[in-house]
Amino acid sequence: MQINVQAELAAAQVHLERAIKGMLQQREIKHVPGLGRAKHTVQETLTQIQREEAGHVSHFKIV
Repeated sequence: MQINVQAELAAAQVHLERAIKGMLQQREIKHVPGLGRAKHTVQETLTQIQREEAGHVSHFKIV
């Protein structure tokens, strides 16, 4: 099965944003650190993939 990594990351970002919004609405808190970090990581990964596709040097390590 071929996985479209960018599509999966974009979907993950949307789900994280919904989860964060829901948690903020349900509780009287101002931020959700764990989900916020996850959202940031997803966004950074998407940005890096887009830069690589535009011809920039890869920062991902192959293990």
